[in-house]
Amino acid sequence: MKTKNMVMCGLFAAILCCCAAITIVLPFTAIPITFQVLAVSVAGAVMGKKYGALSVIIYTLIGFCGLPVFSGMKGGVTALAGPTGGFIIGFIPEAFVTGLIVELIVKKEDKILVKNIKIFFAMIVGLVVLYAFGTVQFMFMAKISVLKALTLAVIPFVPLDVAKIVVAVVVSIFVKNNIYGTSINEAS
Repeated sequence: MKTKNMVMCGLFAAILCCCAAITIVLPFTAIPITFQVLAVSVAGAVMGKKYGALSVIIYTLIGFCGLPVFSGMKGGVTALAGPTGGFIIGFIPEAFVTGLIVELIVKKEDKILVKNIKIFFAMIVGLVVLYAFGTVQFMFMAKISVLKALTLAVIPFVPLDVAKIVVAVVVSIFVKNNIYGTSINEAS
């Protein structure tokens, strides 16, 4: 593992911790609004499937050990085993899938608009994976139907999460090209 990749994994884990600290709780759902989707999407797109997922694994392990890095300043096994724990765990495959799709379909010679659309598509697929993990655990922990779980834990968040992904596309290209030192489609 290159030093740059190790540093970036740690940096993205720290960014995830910060994004989880910014929490807005809506009265109609137990799922808080955070900026973690933005950070996870950027991690996957910038660092690829391997290192993007690794940065989220580091973040999850930090929280698993009890440090209050999850939304609402929570940490420990109880946060992962609770109704919203599926979303925390789902960040790992979200980063992996986003990174995998970006690695597969984004080409160096793509025009910027095409590149943006492809990255957006990758992040949307990653978001669907996150929603699947989160919905399943929310459904079982709350002992409710799939439809009720989707109504409480997914549907209200779709517009805001899509807006976060639009920002994540722009941030990803900027970070990859100007900070990470390679174009978005080069291997990390």
